[in-house]
Amino acid sequence: MLISIEKVLTKDEVRQFRQHLDQAQWEDGLKTAGTLASQVKRNLQLADGSDLATRLGNHILRKLGVTRNSSPPPCRSASTRPSSTATAAAAPTAPTSTAP
Repeated sequence: MLISIEKVLTKDEVRQFRQHLDQAQWEDGLKTAGTLASQVKRNLQLADGSDLATRLGNHILRKLGVTRNSSPPPCRSASTRPSSTATAAAAPTAPTSTAP
């Protein structure tokens, strides 16, 4: 599932990301496809662990407020629910307050 989060990057940051990505070395997505996915996966991607992918990914994580020593904030969507063995009280919930 993809979740869209608007306005994480400024327009200038998006421009910079695009410049870097336009100059990047792209590889066939089949390199990371499993058996079933290899039958339908048709994409280009940055190499896993490439310097550029790491730098851009870390920049986005910083903008989202995630650091190496923290966990991403809990997130739930309408399509998730506690398993039948868990109680509703034990299920993670989204924070109720918003941080500036």
